[in-house]
Amino acid sequence: MAEKTAPMPMSAADVVAYFQCCGDAFACLSTIIGAIQDDDNPSTTDALIVAGMHVADRFARVANTWRDWASAGGLKP
Repeated sequence: MAEKTAPMPMSAADVVAYFQCCGDAFACLSTIIGAIQDDDNPSTTDALIVAGMHVADRFARVANTWRDWASAGGLKP
């Protein structure tokens, strides 16, 4: 059976990189939502909605994982 290791503290640089990654995802969502708002073609709008949902779902799971890591291990001083 695999031995369970204690959570390791995260560096501030890692946390900043994780926030940047989430910020980039929010920027993508903003672009997608803006395109939906400006588009009158239902098939294009549906495709943009699916893309937006994919970005939101993927980064929600990733952000939750990173939050759990930081919460469990804390930050390096």
